[in-house]
Parts: sequence; C-alpha cells; structure tokens
Amino acid sequence: MHKAFKVLVTSGLFVFLCGLGLIGFLYAKASVSSDLNQKRVDLIHQMVPQPSLGIWMDENENMPVFHLEGQDIAALIEFPRFNVELPASAYWDHQNIMSLPCIYSGSLYQSRFIIGGYDISGQFDFFDQLDLYDSVYIMDMKGHQSSYVVTAIERSSTVNSEILYRKENHLTLFVKDAQTMTYLIVRCSLSSKNY
Repeated sequence: MHKAFKVLVTSGLFVFLCGLGLIGFLYAKASVSSDLNQKRVDLIHQMVPQPSLGIWMDENENMPVFHLEGQDIAALIEFPRFNVELPASAYWDHQNIMSLPCIYSGSLYQSRFIIGGYDISGQFDFFDQLDLYDSVYIMDMKGHQSSYVVTAIERSSTVNSEILYRKENHLTLFVKDAQTMTYLIVRCSLSSKNY
C-alpha cells in the first residue's frame, strides 16, 4: 500500500509539472505571436495606402496577399474601441490559428466573410468584452476597407460551416476560448458608414 501511494504521488506530481510546462510553453508562444503580429501590422501600415471606406463586392476577385514574417496575410482586422489591430492569414490552418487569426471562408469582396482565432494574448484576448453595436473594420492589402457593426454574440460548444454561416450576417468572427474550450461567435452586418 505504501509503495502504491508513492507511485500515485510521483505520477500526480509528474502530470502536474507537465501541465505547468505546457502552460508556460503556450504563454511563451503567445508572447512571440503577439510580437510578430504587431510587426506584421506595422509592415501593413507601411505598405498599404490610406484606407478607403466602402463596399467592395467583386465576388470573382481574390484578396491580395502579402507574405509578412513567414505568413500570407490577406486582411487587417481593427477593433477601434479596444485600439486593437490584428493581421489575418489568407488561409485556414489549424497550426497557425494559435499564432494569428485565419480566414475560414469568404472574403472582403463577398457578402459572407468568416474569420476565426483564439482568445490568447496578442490575438482575440479582449473578445469576451465585445458588445452589441461595437465597430469592426476589415481592410485588404490594397487599402479597401469595410465597416461592420456587431449584431449578435453567441456561445457554442462546437463550430462548423452550418453553425457559422448565417445569410443575414456579412461578417462572422469566431474565437475558441482556451479555458472553457467553447467558441464565442460574433456576428456582424455592414455598417451604414460604407454607403
């Protein structure tokens, strides 16, 4: 019995230390991603002309892509209330999603645009503070910018195209909550500022 207790305590301690190591690794990775994302944002501002607000609905056109700091970036997402700008990868990639938001489907030029990410530092760590009617701006790498307003905020235990796509929403942002492993889905409509 005494030997089994030692094995149990040793195993428990090992699992605890592995968990701490994993948490440390994720925080370090988030810090590096945050720095890289800020560098990408700075490069975008140097390379892209002054944004022009409007509706850019040429559905056959592909969004231009800049290769910045090892990633193909197609959009810049801005949340003015939080003074946050985030680059968005042109491609959905499960490995990159922990580093930066990724375009899940659609584009700025189509009436349906879906972008996903994580609620970690340097990415969507403020996402649970978004409110209805908050503004969101999306800019492509030509400087075309569209303005959206948050119209709905939902929680879901899972996401897929069927859950994310809603005909009445022009922009859907979804974020995986790293603590609860659920998703926060923010649905947006085009703002009247575009017209």
